Amino acid sequence: MSVPMKKSMKSLQRNLLIRTTVVAVSAAAVFGCKTTDEINAPIVDMPNPTYQQREEYVANLNECSAYADEVQTAKKAGAGAVTGAAIGGAVGAIFGGSHGAAQGAGSGAVVGGAQGGLQGAEERSRVIKSCLRGRGYNVLN
Repeated sequence: MSVPMKKSMKSLQRNLLIRTTVVAVSAAAVFGCKTTDEINAPIVDMPNPTYQQREEYVANLNECSAYADEVQTAKKAGAGAVTGAAIGGAVGAIFGGSHGAAQGAGSGAVVGGAQGGLQGAEERSRVIKSCLRGRGYNVLN
């Protein structure tokens, strides 16, 4: 391997490592600040609700959340991580050999896991909102 090629590979590996770190820190920042339930909480139009109406809403929200618990968010995150690791490993292997494959698999797993987890959380939120709409609430988001 020529010297310019070695420098190019080192540069590629360094860039891949930096990207992996940025993705990991970004995912931690996004998922560490608020729970997905807080981010995707339903906004319900209830002008001047009585105490009883608020109590009924809380009971309905809890029942709808129980239905949403059937969404397998962790499985979606795991499947995303596996898929991301496979794709990232393959791309890393093409550009950086076995070392690049390991780094690519790591960054792919982080990105894929985060994406799968986010998709699961979004699906869970849709279930809650749909359930509330089915119970007669005017859900605004």
